[in-house]
Amino acid sequence: MNTAKASNFIAILNETETAGAIVYWRMSGSIDTARLQEEWLARGLDPALLPRKVAAPTALHRAMCEQTNKHRIVRPLGQKAWALVEERVSESDTATLDAAWSGEPLFRASVGANGELDITPSWYYAADKLRADYAVALRAMSQTDVSHWLTKLVDTVDAIGLRDTGGLYFVPRHTLDAWRLMTAAIRAASAHTIFAVPAMKSEETVAAVVDAVTSEAEAECEALDKALLAEKLGPRALDSQLARTNAAEAKLERYEAILGQKLEGVRARLTQARVAVTTAILMAAPADAE
Repeated sequence: MNTAKASNFIAILNETETAGAIVYWRMSGSIDTARLQEEWLARGLDPALLPRKVAAPTALHRAMCEQTNKHRIVRPLGQKAWALVEERVSESDTATLDAAWSGEPLFRASVGANGELDITPSWYYAADKLRADYAVALRAMSQTDVSHWLTKLVDTVDAIGLRDTGGLYFVPRHTLDAWRLMTAAIRAASAHTIFAVPAMKSEETVAAVVDAVTSEAEAECEALDKALLAEKLGPRALDSQLARTNAAEAKLERYEAILGQKLEGVRARLTQARVAVTTAILMAAPADAE
């Protein structure tokens, strides 16, 4: 269990003796994906790290939700279509708040093969607004989208989570420049605030990072153990598990170098996990034809 807390670090202004930085963020509004891409590429950052564009069905659902109010709800009609339905409440239902939904929706909308909208009836008075909201939603990452993306992005700079619930990370010193370029692009394209508080390399810092590294490696091993016990994994799944274990070992080596100490217990646990998945791969391999 990761029990490291931000209070275990000493924040300083002079970065000469820092081990890295504590990073966290505060969301505010959405991000225009086109603007983000422009700012991202202007700083020479890898375009492969940009978030995926908002899927057309997701954008339509978000646009449909802009049409709702107290007595109107959006109901799904398959994976790429929704209907806006109006609530009808009879006098007998009012006391129990058991509302009966009208059988006929106000309108239906679906996404075509090329991402275009099909609105029925086409003359619905709010059809133009729906199309406009849909166009905006296609370009806008919601706060939830951004938060999920940042959680993945911070992994690309060798960060370690400092809380089981997420939201607080330690980024090592050697990747801070890359992280700052990324966050500069995000700030330029949005109103989101991303903080990076320098952390001195003290006993408390080392202890907290060791705890976080240990927790992350143990979680990876437990997930592998459960996967091997729960079901018979195919060759692809086993290869994927082996790649994840190798990546965890490589990350451990980097943190051992950063911290200046060997984490033998963690290394032994990862080695055990690698042996288990390697054995499963060998057992799953077809026997050589005689």
